[in-house]
Amino acid sequence: MDSVQQSTDIAWLERIASSAAFAQEVQRSSPIGMAKLLRGAAYARLGDIGTAESLAAVERIERSMAEHPLTPSTVPLDVWPTVGWHMTDVEERPIASATASDGTTYAVVGASLLGGLDLFLVSTRTPGDPQSWSRPKLLGPRGRGSAGREAALVFRGPGTLVLRAFGTEMQFALEEIERDSDGDGWTDLEEGRIGTNPHAADSDGDGIPDGRDVCPLYAAPQTGTSDDNETIIQRAVFAAFALTGSRQLLYVTPSTPRVHISGYGGPIVFDRAMPRDGSSGGVYVSWKIRDRSSTDAVVEVTDWEGLLAAGGQDVFLKRVLGKWTVVAVKPTWVS
Repeated sequence: MDSVQQSTDIAWLERIASSAAFAQEVQRSSPIGMAKLLRGAAYARLGDIGTAESLAAVERIERSMAEHPLTPSTVPLDVWPTVGWHMTDVEERPIASATASDGTTYAVVGASLLGGLDLFLVSTRTPGDPQSWSRPKLLGPRGRGSAGREAALVFRGPGTLVLRAFGTEMQFALEEIERDSDGDGWTDLEEGRIGTNPHAADSDGDGIPDGRDVCPLYAAPQTGTSDDNETIIQRAVFAAFALTGSRQLLYVTPSTPRVHISGYGGPIVFDRAMPRDGSSGGVYVSWKIRDRSSTDAVVEVTDWEGLLAAGGQDVFLKRVLGKWTVVAVKPTWVS
């Protein structure tokens, strides 16, 4: 981390911030989850250098990540990052798998991607290649407890899968799992969870299809209408959350300023209160500008995954060459 925070090698810093794989290679001697912190540090260091060249690298990073769809065709079945800097990333492994008559291998994985601990279906023709697995598609809530050693996935007739795990038997129709009525990239089941319209490719009507819109229920403001506070928050949230590489749905708590975010890997839904009973079931986040002058700003960012699973960060920005730029990201507390 120190080498990143002191580096003046713009190309090296840009590569770290842009590539989770390269960040992991640089940080390979550290525990899983440190790479996401390294990416954020590299991004902030480019802003701190503050030259025209380093700020151009910042813009390339933001532009490249904004072009990534939320529903890519493939998602490697390896380490899936969590958005919390204090949360360990998860090395995903199938609960059970089965191979169809056409040679396609299907597998069920458990993950917290869409506001709860759910089951997802992935598939590939080359199961030995972790890079080849399809995007995980929602099956539904996972059963309580461990899947057990006897977990099994079997076909019951063409197009029907049965998962025997968690002390029960669950049946799924491939046609229902795959159904995407509006062709926006999210399945109908997933849109039901997110709250978007499964029969409208652009639920908020802002011209960005739901499969590419990080804030699918909050219309992006017209070009040129953002004020400085919006820009400050947008860049702070990008530094705190987007660079983790996480694809988890984020619930933004009420009273948090609404801003349209780009570059994050999952959907963001506004005005969702945390569970009163303290139960987990999603990632709840908030942000606010704590201090600001004409040249400096500090944004306080928090995330909450459950009791004793929350954390805060301060994101520091400066106006550099006429643009608000992140220059440091510092964890502040953890529960």
